[in-house]
Amino acid sequence: MRLENLHKIISLIQEDKFNEYGPVHPQMQKIADAWSAFLNTSIRGWQVPVMYALAKAMRASHAYKEDNYIDAINYLMIADEIHREDSSELEEK
Repeated sequence: MRLENLHKIISLIQEDKFNEYGPVHPQMQKIADAWSAFLNTSIRGWQVPVMYALAKAMRASHAYKEDNYIDAINYLMIADEIHREDSSELEEK
């Protein structure tokens, strides 16, 4: 994977996912809410893409597949955005 292409690849993935599922932040929060109810513990929206990235890292430990790394980076970028936004909201309160 070439770093020069990474931004372009991630942008295309995010655009495809937006068109398929809508805005990512509310989707991650919906998943967090469902996991929270199922696990009977509080899961934050930013934790969902972190866990998805961990799953991709585990897949990468099995065999090399570039897609695992691209997806993991994308999930971590999403987590960063949501966590930063979440932290800003907490600081304002």
